Amino acid sequence: MKPLQKMKISPPTLSVGVAIAHHQEGLRGVIERAFSAIEMAKEVRTRTPPGVPNKTKDAFAVSLSRRSSGKTISRAQWLMPDKLSVLDCLEKLKELYRGEKLSWAWVEKLYREKKAVGDPPGDFIGNQRQDWLSSAPDLCKGEIERLVKRHKKELISASELNDTVKGLCNLHDGFKELATSDDNFGHQRFQCFINLMDLARYVAKGGGR
Repeated sequence: MKPLQKMKISPPTLSVGVAIAHHQEGLRGVIERAFSAIEMAKEVRTRTPPGVPNKTKDAFAVSLSRRSSGKTISRAQWLMPDKLSVLDCLEKLKELYRGEKLSWAWVEKLYREKKAVGDPPGDFIGNQRQDWLSSAPDLCKGEIERLVKRHKKELISASELNDTVKGLCNLHDGFKELATSDDNFGHQRFQCFINLMDLARYVAKGGGR
């Protein structure tokens, strides 16, 4: 996370794409994924009312490829709509994992609940989709808090735990305020959040599978 953090200025005003690859992946494919990640980063915008243009980009996208479990894309703005620094949040999470203060099993458990707290099914339209979007995010935040507290370890302090829960819930909320060229980003809230959490886990482990 720190190499990306060093690229930032205050406030950050650049779009960045990164490709992380297994050493057996071909270089051409890695370069193509890096360029694709740049374009995906440039698509991210803060959601605005209809008719109001928004030229803000200032986002990053990380294309992560594992040998055993396929590819994922993590993308967000450097600063989410509530001014939360995404990379600072991920850096703190990584240190909690490495410091044996939190088990990353909470992310796996959260993903298993995607049918209840995840993104709306593709065949949901109109009011059915809007009803889902109005309830699932709050349910998801409740699960984040429950699972993080359930998977805490003895070394974590009460203040660290509370700050972690608050930061993760704020990060999760931030995705509801983002949009892309197809205006579908807010409907991918859950998967985008999960992918970022997976990225923090990957970095904490030092790469690999």
